[in-house]
Formats: sequence, C-alpha cells, structure tokens
Amino acid sequence: MCIAGNTTSASAFQRSGADETSKILAVAAATLSVLGSVGIIITFALWKEIRTTSRHILVFISVADFLTSGGNLLGAVTPDHKIGGKDMCEVQSFITTANCLSFIVWTTLLAIYLHMSIVQGKVELTGVQQFIFAACGWAFPVTVVTFAYLLDALGDDRSAATGGWCWLRFEPGVPETMSCSNARLLWSLLTGKAWEIASYVVVPVLYLLVKRHIAKERCSMSHTLLTNRSLQAALQVNRKLTFVPMIYVLLRVWGSVRYLLEVSAASSELYAERQWLYWTLLYLQAIGDNGQGFGNFLLFCIFTKSIRRRLLCRPVEDEPANEGTPLFFERLRLGPKKDTVNTRKKLSAGEKDKENSKVNLESNNLLSTSNSSLPNSL
Repeated sequence: MCIAGNTTSASAFQRSGADETSKILAVAAATLSVLGSVGIIITFALWKEIRTTSRHILVFISVADFLTSGGNLLGAVTPDHKIGGKDMCEVQSFITTANCLSFIVWTTLLAIYLHMSIVQGKVELTGVQQFIFAACGWAFPVTVVTFAYLLDALGDDRSAATGGWCWLRFEPGVPETMSCSNARLLWSLLTGKAWEIASYVVVPVLYLLVKRHIAKERCSMSHTLLTNRSLQAALQVNRKLTFVPMIYVLLRVWGSVRYLLEVSAASSELYAERQWLYWTLLYLQAIGDNGQGFGNFLLFCIFTKSIRRRLLCRPVEDEPANEGTPLFFERLRLGPKKDTVNTRKKLSAGEKDKENSKVNLESNNLLSTSNSSLPNSL
C-alpha cells in the first residue's frame, strides 16, 4: 500500500543541503576503495607465488568492487548525473548494479570455496566448478541487469535507497517509496537486495562452519608434537576468520536497512518523526557501500604479514615455494609421520627457536595454503 499524502517524506529531506555530506562521504569511501582494489590487483600481478585459487577469486571481487566504487564515485560527483549535457544515469546504474551484484556473488562464492577447501578438502576446482563459478560471478549479474536495462528499469532513484548514485528509475507520478511500485520492488530484489540479504546468512554460516572445523582439528591434534606450531597458527587464523564476515556485514547492512525501511509503507512517517535516523542510515550507507574495497585491502594486504613485508620491500622469511599446496591442513588431518616426530625430539634449543619463528609465517599462509577465502590475508 502506498502512502502518498505525507509531504515530509524521506525523499523531501534528501534534497536539502545536508545531502552534500553524504556525497562527500561517498566520494571519500569510493576513492579509497578504488585505490584498495587496485592495490590488491597489483600485488596479485607482481608476485607469482601468491597466485592461489583463492587469490584469483579475491581479484575478481576487487575488479567488481573497483567498477562499483568507480561508478558510484562518478554518480556522486556529477551534477544531476549528466556529463556534457548527456544523462549518464542509466549507464552508471548499469555498471554499478551489475558489478555490485557480481561483488556479492563472488563474496559468497569465496565463502563456499573456503568451506570446500578446508572442510571438504577439495583444494583444486575442477573445470566444471570453475565454469559454474564464472557463470555465477559474471554471467548471471550481467544477464539480470541487462534485462533491467532493456526494460527501462534503471535510472535515477533520487537516493531513496542509495547514497547519491543511480539505481532504479522512479516511475512518473508514483510517490517516492519503494513499496508504491511492484515492478520496481521486484527489480530491486532481482538486481541485488535479495542476494545481498541472503548473503548475510550464507557467508557468516559458512565461516562459522570453517571455524568449527578448525577448532575440531585443533582439539583432535592437540596432543601431537607435529602440530604444536600448526595449532598456534590455526589459533591466529581462527581469530581473523571472525573479522571477514563481520566486516562484510557491517559495511553493507546499512543500505539493506534503508531498503527495508523504504519498502515499508510506514517509512515516510518514520523518517518524518525521526529525521536523524534517515540521515544516519544515509551516511553509513554512503560509507559502507563504497568501503568494501578498502576494507579488503587492509585485511588481505596491510594486515597480512607476508604481503605487508613485500610491500615494504622486506624479505619474507621461510616462505614455502608453493603456497597453494594443502600441506597445512593435510598435517592437521593426517597427523605427523613417525620419523618426523623422532626428528623433532632431537631438535636442539636453537632449532626449536627457529621452529617457533615459523608460527607467524604459517598463520599468514594458512588459508592460502588451503586456497581459502582469506587468501594470503592472514
């Protein structure tokens, strides 16, 4: 049911001077994300030894985020979404909507791959699996958004559910609430929101299952000599596994909350009574929807010791020749070989110190070793 009579709607607030603040926040966050995505892609191109399957998926996420943030940046800085007198709203909406959906799908596929590689032990993707991943990550989003474009669904949404960039067109004469147009509501679900909200459940659940698996392996191998170092590394990684879904949800949930309020028939009345809520959600969405690329760069590069040392041109000590092997979790699953145990018993004090120094390295490579969704990021 539409509520059209309330003149103090959220859309009326949006055109006030405070809207410039949301644009500034969007521009700042989008710029950082563009730079962060480029940084992830460059590190992948520079260092061959980190090109694991999981890093490939991370690069796909970074490409999608680069285009999304770049499109949002363009939409936020262009007055009335026009360049040279030409309306760029539909073009910008097509780029950002397709790549935002691709970003969501690839992020979910990353969590799926983490579960496959660590819990199920399926480190390498088969040709069929690679095709399915590519079809879901690229072909599906482009196909959906192409249909939306051809059916004239893309355009200026007057920031009803965005932070200043274009998404879905408002129909002439229809009040500016998402619930007033069944077609627009359907397109909003198909082009992003349904998949985004579903990912809030799927991604954390898969990460929790992986954490549970690591905890079980740690407990089952806790009394062996071989895994003393490995268990320390697993503990370090296990802590960081918590941050990945947390950062993803915390950055994107504000836009989803705004969307759910917009589809509610009572959104105009709610915003009229609590204008601070509208502006708070708008500002948080302007930052969160454009901040994922920068967050990924911090998590997967800056806070990853092996990548950080490379960026600072420092030697990466005791780095294995092939980070893509499942050696770490093979040790956890199969346990130590007898000769390895005997050898460890004979280690001198100096050799034991050297073994302990490898804990951080193994932590950095734990998930890349299993080709997980946190490639070279720990």
